[in-house]
Parts: sequence; structure tokens; C-alpha cells
Amino acid sequence: MAIEQLNDDDWEPQMRSLPTLHSDFASSITCTRGEYTWTAERVKSHLNDVRRNLTDMIRKYELSGNGANQAIHNNSDNEIDAGEEREERRGHFNAERAQRVAARRKETSDGDDRALFLRHLPTDYLYTWDRGCIALV
Repeated sequence: MAIEQLNDDDWEPQMRSLPTLHSDFASSITCTRGEYTWTAERVKSHLNDVRRNLTDMIRKYELSGNGANQAIHNNSDNEIDAGEEREERRGHFNAERAQRVAARRKETSDGDDRALFLRHLPTDYLYTWDRGCIALV
């Protein structure tokens, strides 16, 4: 079913506007189908690549000391919300916490610095991370 939808020329999924995530997402985007045909093997390979790259990006983000949602919470700039377990929140971005930390540090950004960890990856990885699609891949 998913492969049929991916290969449907009439299906045009929408990416909603997320301007604080990256400038590429300042406006909503209509995704059009490329000049290829998805197969079960191609989908599996693509999802494995996405999962591997996202996991690596998230791990580096959380261990960096730069992000508001770091895995290391041993100084006053880092915080864990009440009742929150580190493993339960792995890979989740908490925008409210990021904004509180950025304000405390007197940063001019909204606290979302995930784009700094893209390296060579396309910006759609940020969108996948932000939308919580990690569990799907």
C-alpha cells in the first residue's frame, strides 16, 4: 500500500511551514514525485539509510554540549523536566525547553540549533526529526 502511494503520480504530500527549523521550511512545500519507481527493496534501503543518518545526527546533537536537549545534564544550563526519563526522550526535541535555555543564555535564536548537525545531509532530515518520524524509520 505504501509503495503504491509513493508511486502514485497524483499523490502530493505537503510539508508544513517550520521557519524556525530551517530557512528551507519558511513556506509550506508540496512534494512531487521524482522520475523513479519505488520498490519494496528501494524503500527498505532508503528507510535504513534515513534511520542510520538520523540516529547518528541525534547522537552527536545530544552529546555535543551545544543543544538544549543534551544527553549530559550536569550544569545549570541543562535541565530535565519533572518526571522525564532520559531514554524516553532520546531524539525528541523540546522547543519550550530550548527557548528557556536560549533566553537564559541571552541568545538571539529560538534555541533550535539542530541544523548545525546536518553535515552533508539534506534539510529534509531535520523535517523528519522534527515531525517525530524517527519511530517510523
